[in-house]
Amino acid sequence: MRIAIVFLTLIVAVFEVHASEMDLPPRGEGSIAFEIDVCSFRYRGREGFEEVTLRFPVAQFAFLRQNSGIYLARYKPSLRVLNEDGEVVQQVEAESRLTAESLEATVDTDRMVYDMVQVRLPAGRYRGELTLSDLQADRAGLAVFSLDVPAYDPGKIGMSDLYLSSGFNPQGAGESLEMFRKNGRLILPNPARQYRRGVPLYLYFEVYYLGYQSHRVEMQIEDRYGHRLWRDQRSFPGYRGEVKFAEGIPARELLSGTYTLRVRVTAGRDTLVSARKFEVLGDALVPASGFDDQRAKTAQHLLKRFGGSGVEATYTGLGRADRAAFLYGFWMDRNPIVARAYYNPLFGFGAPPNLDGAIITAMGRRKEMAKHLDPRYAARQVPPDTAQARDALKVIEVLLKEDGNDLMGRAARGYAYLFAGNLPYAERTFNSALNAGGVLSEVYNGVGISHMGRKRWDEAVVAYDQALALRPDWKTAQVNRAFARLLGGKQRAEDALKEAIEAYSNHPELLYLLGRVFEREGKIEAAEKAYTRQ
Repeated sequence: MRIAIVFLTLIVAVFEVHASEMDLPPRGEGSIAFEIDVCSFRYRGREGFEEVTLRFPVAQFAFLRQNSGIYLARYKPSLRVLNEDGEVVQQVEAESRLTAESLEATVDTDRMVYDMVQVRLPAGRYRGELTLSDLQADRAGLAVFSLDVPAYDPGKIGMSDLYLSSGFNPQGAGESLEMFRKNGRLILPNPARQYRRGVPLYLYFEVYYLGYQSHRVEMQIEDRYGHRLWRDQRSFPGYRGEVKFAEGIPARELLSGTYTLRVRVTAGRDTLVSARKFEVLGDALVPASGFDDQRAKTAQHLLKRFGGSGVEATYTGLGRADRAAFLYGFWMDRNPIVARAYYNPLFGFGAPPNLDGAIITAMGRRKEMAKHLDPRYAARQVPPDTAQARDALKVIEVLLKEDGNDLMGRAARGYAYLFAGNLPYAERTFNSALNAGGVLSEVYNGVGISHMGRKRWDEAVVAYDQALALRPDWKTAQVNRAFARLLGGKQRAEDALKEAIEAYSNHPELLYLLGRVFEREGKIEAAEKAYTRQ
């Protein structure tokens, strides 16, 4: 998507409101389509303001060629705010212009316009009606939304809404986007709150009236069943009166669907929670054929044992695809190793856990990381959570008691042993699965990791090649093969990492590692480019 270079007249009827709506925002309906979202911030003292953001394609508007050769379109966003009695209490509108250098640019559906309306209101509940009009074609679209406006009390901590963004400081951003700059960053809004699968979610929010108290910030992403698929917690000493957070949240493990981002801020006895729903776009989830009736029944028994009869009842009331999504979410919340090592590959939703610094450290290969990658990176690595790994092994043992021939279950047990730091048992488990006829890419991948733990680098490469023979485009094995060559000294770090990045461009660590390698070699400009691409 390209950002249109446009001339915008900013509509600002200075403000006061707080939209705490967590549901997905409405869309503009009519002959002009647009996306719209509402977010609340403090203005000063007890006053706040409501920021209404818009995004829409340039191609919808009628452009007229000017004598200068440029093409010009005129549009007008008009906002009406009504109270609960249906009375209009605010009305804001202003004409804006779009310019394009060529006729082709006027019909480019990828060129998007961003605009904003700000409005102040007394505390209360309102209805907003925003009309977006094409002034040269007599066409318009309308979106209706709610505004819930609280008062900011200086005696208590306050919090803005969660402002979901498609990115910070986008390249090529012109002056027309400066209206979206917050705390020194240009924060491009995502009014649809939609993200492609694997793309990070960007978030901005503000906390007010901390009173220099120590405070804690907890963030989590929940699926539609309330399972927590991602969480983060940070604690801060009392050194500031307010704080502005800008975060990039990894979303690579989220399946397509609707989620809730929830942020809780605690300072002293005060706690505030703000939440927003968002969507991850992608193909409809279709579980692989390996999720058959037998495995579905085994999954039900595991849910009852480790989650209770209520969890089991929810599961049994779902269809096959929803059952798979429910299982994935439940185990990502309860024990991510079970989700990543067993259910993710079983359903075909993803791969087993990535070979990362934690697993390499658990296998005792920190020295090779320091030598061939980066000593500082190697020194920072800590082994995986062995308690979580032991719990995962308990779950997998119950699973295998019900179906001892489940080769994916055997492979999952091997991965759990790796997380537990038990290389001998992991190696034995993967080889046992292989000898039992485990012609699975996940099994060969585990065998390759075990070889790396033993410093059998060439054998590891062979195992990954066998995994790729079964699944030629499998990113996990391609990356692991590159790591085996790198750590074994068979390939330069730069070449190996570039090969891995070509296979798996949104891997969580590869671009960072490439940047570190460039830094060690004195290639500062190349390092900066690698870091920027993260």
